[in-house]
Amino acid sequence: MRVYLKQQTAPGRELFRAFDALGNPVYTILCGEKTLTGKMLLLDNKQEIAVKISRIGPETFSRYTILEKGRPSVRLYQNMAVLQPVYQLLGISWKFRGNIAARSFDLIEPDGAVVMSHGVCWRPEGNVFCLDIARERDVPLCVAISAVVDSVIPPGRTAAVPVRAQG
Repeated sequence: MRVYLKQQTAPGRELFRAFDALGNPVYTILCGEKTLTGKMLLLDNKQEIAVKISRIGPETFSRYTILEKGRPSVRLYQNMAVLQPVYQLLGISWKFRGNIAARSFDLIEPDGAVVMSHGVCWRPEGNVFCLDIARERDVPLCVAISAVVDSVIPPGRTAAVPVRAQG
């Protein structure tokens, strides 16, 4: 399944809108205030909570806990205090492969099978993140992981890729 994430730049709690190839809404990603702890919610198109994400630590070195109903919790460790961002998943066998800083990466199984390919593309809505997810059942978790990665502003930038800084 292909899902597009459009970063929202207007003031408010909405961080991303996720939509399908026809432009139909799939998910809305809401966030709380940026502090040492934070929360994000992935709401489905019925505005029901599909995934809860909580963060401990500053954005440069954080631990995220991702909770999807019916799945064991997944932890995502993020270290932005190094030259290339480092992400590690625990609680699931997936690994990152590719250039996370450029937002061009895959999530893969231990045998190398691709769970999700992630990149940046252009659509009528503007620059968006494009997610190609192999299995329908993995869509909410993959969107949640992507929202975490794509919400972080890389070192040396004023905004997360691909949104350009205003002003």
